Amino acid sequence: MQCRFQIVPVAGKGLGAVATVAIAQGEWVLRDDPPLLRLGATEMARFDHRWPCELRRSEEYIRAREKHFEAPLQAQLRELSVPQQQAVLALHSRQGSEGLAGIFFTNALPTEQEEDWVLCETASRFNSSCQQNAVYQWSERQSSASIRAVWDIPVGEEISVFYGSTEQLLSPGVQRREFLSFWGFDCCCPACSARGSDDNRRRIRELSARLDGTEIVQLPMVERYSLAVTRLQLYQAEKLFFAGYFRALAACVQLSQAADAPLAERRLWAEMALRHAQLFHAEDAALLDHCAAAVEASRDS
Repeated sequence: MQCRFQIVPVAGKGLGAVATVAIAQGEWVLRDDPPLLRLGATEMARFDHRWPCELRRSEEYIRAREKHFEAPLQAQLRELSVPQQQAVLALHSRQGSEGLAGIFFTNALPTEQEEDWVLCETASRFNSSCQQNAVYQWSERQSSASIRAVWDIPVGEEISVFYGSTEQLLSPGVQRREFLSFWGFDCCCPACSARGSDDNRRRIRELSARLDGTEIVQLPMVERYSLAVTRLQLYQAEKLFFAGYFRALAACVQLSQAADAPLAERRLWAEMALRHAQLFHAEDAALLDHCAAAVEASRDS
């Protein structure tokens, strides 16, 4: 796969990945980057259990964690080739951190369900943003990381992912910044810098809770559809085109049909859902068939 980015200095962030070619929504930025170092979540949880929750972001905790995991990480490093060792040691370490463990905890990424934490030669170079233009995906079957564009990325734009889960991405900015302090930085992305972003994400959470709640059945279908459209528009305003977006889009498809919305609207949602499925869920044949059937139904009406 042709390299589509370069690692260069990024203002206020040290190094980062910047697009060298235009990358379209859904295209791969990086494929199958294997881990060089790995720590199990069980080992980390066992260490964390010794510390009160309120101290787990403290400098004392960070120093103790680095000291505790330095030896096992050094043992893994010795198993790597010399070029791989050099690649690991060239990674940035948070201010005040020392040793290999400092490098690991500054650059580690979660595997599926945050079961383990891994350090990859290239994927770990991508910075985090709460308004990311790419998504980091881990494949346990292939034991590798991949990164894919979630919207069109022009030449010269930094390619960013989000290090946490969908739930964390939609949480208030103060909570996201606390979570991201695991990597030793204060997030200053557009979403964390704008008050309106917190309001939008709070509204997404509220609408999702309402649409998924048992009391929703008491609302007329037209009102349910209106809530679903509002939620989708908020996802779009926040440029959240991956985490939770397809679920919000699917709700618009379903509720537009149930509410007997204008044909043009039903067709729009169905075609958008099919395109998103083709871009990000191409391996799910059943989902593609379902989306294609919704498009055909909107055309036949």
